[in-house]
Amino acid sequence: MNEIIIINGYEYTKDEFDTIAAFVGSDIN
Repeated sequence: MNEIIIINGYEYTKDEFDTIAAFVGSDIN
């Protein structure tokens, strides 16, 4: 199951988004 998340015109898979969220930290819940 690979959700696509689109932020500011960029597409992310759920896995990519989780990686970015972990990198950014608690700014993204």
